[in-house]
Amino acid sequence: MPSLTKDYLVISIAESKIENYIMKLHPVFYYSLASLVLVTSIWIFYIQQTARTRSVSNVVNVSNENGVKLKTEIGTFEPIEGTDTLRATFYPREESSFSPSYKGDVTVQNYLFFDSNKKAFYWLKPIAYEGRILSTIPLTETDNSKLELKKAPPIAFVYLMVDKDTNNDQRININDRQSIAISDSSGLRFKVLIDQVDKFNGSSIVKNNRVFLIYQSANKLKTAEVDLRSQEIISNTELSNQL
Repeated sequence: MPSLTKDYLVISIAESKIENYIMKLHPVFYYSLASLVLVTSIWIFYIQQTARTRSVSNVVNVSNENGVKLKTEIGTFEPIEGTDTLRATFYPREESSFSPSYKGDVTVQNYLFFDSNKKAFYWLKPIAYEGRILSTIPLTETDNSKLELKKAPPIAFVYLMVDKDTNNDQRININDRQSIAISDSSGLRFKVLIDQVDKFNGSSIVKNNRVFLIYQSANKLKTAEVDLRSQEIISNTELSNQL
């Protein structure tokens, strides 16, 4: 019969070896646990930064704070009705340094045109232009809202533009002083007609190559009658009462 003393000695030696092995594993275990906690914390911080959302609508930050960068892109070329010209939007997109995949809303900086007859590209404004185009309004001889099928081709375009930050809020948007410009239907003969505009209130349909532009400036409602051939203002009217 085996000796109990001998068996007890064997068991004691085995338990001692197991304890020594577990003690050796303690530093490795704690180091692995600490590494796991650190990696998890970094990942949670990254997710929080990536999940941040910002709403941008016709607004461009002038300063480059908060890790925001602007990257310009060219949109899809689309035909202009009644012409042989295609037009694409040239716009900046906001890109956050926290999340390179994040991009803000679109604001128009310029237009790029393509003449399919001459096979040539050209810009509405010089490529170095850094202002924003808030609105682009086609001028027609027919009210497009009353047409059921095909829209009337534009005779010209009116542009509501902001060239710089005039109220010093570090943004270029509709709250800054604006200007009203015009071009023909192909984006040529671009010309600024009116500056120091507070708000654009609309335009008439074209009649005898003339159009009325309605706007606010210096707390007054004003109109400008424009000859589209000469691109000159031929008359001005304003509401006598202050707004």
